[in-house]
Amino acid sequence: MTSTAFTITDFTKLIDPYTEIVVVAPWNGLPVPVTIRMLDSVSLTSCGEFNTASEVIEKEETDKEVDLENIIRAKNIHENLLKLALVHPTFNELESYLKTNDFYTQAKKEVEEIRALIDTLDSQADKQEHSSRLELLELSLAFVLPEDFTSYIVTVLLQKEATDINKLTRDTLLQAGFLGEKYNKRPSEFIEGIFTKKNAVDIDVTALALVADYRDQKKVEKGSMKWIRGGKK
Repeated sequence: MTSTAFTITDFTKLIDPYTEIVVVAPWNGLPVPVTIRMLDSVSLTSCGEFNTASEVIEKEETDKEVDLENIIRAKNIHENLLKLALVHPTFNELESYLKTNDFYTQAKKEVEEIRALIDTLDSQADKQEHSSRLELLELSLAFVLPEDFTSYIVTVLLQKEATDINKLTRDTLLQAGFLGEKYNKRPSEFIEGIFTKKNAVDIDVTALALVADYRDQKKVEKGSMKWIRGGKK
């Protein structure tokens, strides 16, 4: 299969699944050319449970820090995406190279030292401080590819620059959900814009979930109303 070289400006248009492209991705801040294969919606879904539509509104509506469990979950999904998409070099080739790196060897040594140190500490504050450092190191060992590289490739694979997925709002999705129910159609049919097949499915799921949540909330509000002296409160 012939690969096509792409620059960042080319990602404003949808790229067909299975197309092999050459991208220049950041690798700890330095540009590195790699060949990737674009994935179809089935392949994307096989990498783990994630919803491109709900992620947009959740990102807008929460200021909470993401907990470790969700960080690991997201990293696992991203790693699975790269395993399927990377053609040259492959994911395994990159991982093998990094595991011979001095940083990896030093990090493994430091993990062992911190674990041994924690066992000797009496202060809970000191244990917590070193445990936090330990978590960061263990994450860096479990997911060795640089974060900027992984994020860039994932953004390309999900075609975020080429679609209107980031323009979605809760109100837009909710209204599309109501229209979908009313006319017995998919909610995504009532939202104008450019979307991948994966986006469309995620829009449908999210919109209908928002409609269900809206109705549940209205039931709660209605049930909590109290009549006092002939009036509502």
